[in-house]
Parts: sequence; C-alpha cells; structure tokens
Amino acid sequence: MTVHHVSLAAGRSSFQAMRSFYIKALAPLGYAVSYEDSNLVGFTGSDGVSDFGIHAITEVSPGSNEASSRTHIAFQGNSAEMINKWYQAAIQAGGVCNGKPGERTDYGKEYYAAFILDPLGNNIEAVHWNAS
Repeated sequence: MTVHHVSLAAGRSSFQAMRSFYIKALAPLGYAVSYEDSNLVGFTGSDGVSDFGIHAITEVSPGSNEASSRTHIAFQGNSAEMINKWYQAAIQAGGVCNGKPGERTDYGKEYYAAFILDPLGNNIEAVHWNAS
C-alpha cells in the first residue's frame, strides 16, 4: 500500500496558524488550497492530486490534551478485498474500529474504505478508490 492522503490535526487555538503556515510553505511545491471550511483546509498539488490537509480538533476525549495527536493517514489499497484484510489485521493487532469496511459514497463514487484508531488514537484509513 502507498499513502493516499494525510491530514494533520491542529488544536482549535493553532488551526489558523497551521493553515497560514502551510499555504505559504507549500506554494513553492505547487500546492494550493482546494477545499476549505471552518474546520478543514485541503491542498492539491500541481499534479492535481488532493493528498494533504489540516483539520481542527473539534471533539476532545475526556482527560486528553487538545494538542494530542489525531493525525489522519490513509493508505491506498488495490482492492476492496485488500481493505477488508487490512481492517481485520489492524483490529487483531489492537486497533479500535472507527468505521467498518464499506463504500463511503459521501467521499466519492466507488470509495471503499475502513478506519481504525491506532494505540495513540490516530485515525488510520485504508482506501480503494479509482477517482477517474
């Protein structure tokens, strides 16, 4: 699997600073803002691929620190079967279900993914999607 996309978590108080930093820092690499709302900014590179974003932490678990890691990483799989196998292996390894394998039509046509939380609470996804 290869990395499909990454979204860095930012505390509410640091979201705008992170947004401004990455807009300026990624411009020389050909990245530009392709999507934005009050809690998320997505970037697309000069190759037309949307593979990086920053999201504001909107829900914090009791006892956790707002600055704690809630990074999102999505790995690209070659088939729905591969996503299913990844999900089972991740659960058996101690991951916590954050979305069973299935189609996510709100993300895109034929977007098949599964989500787990790793031991630090990071949101890890495996996705099979032919965006063309």
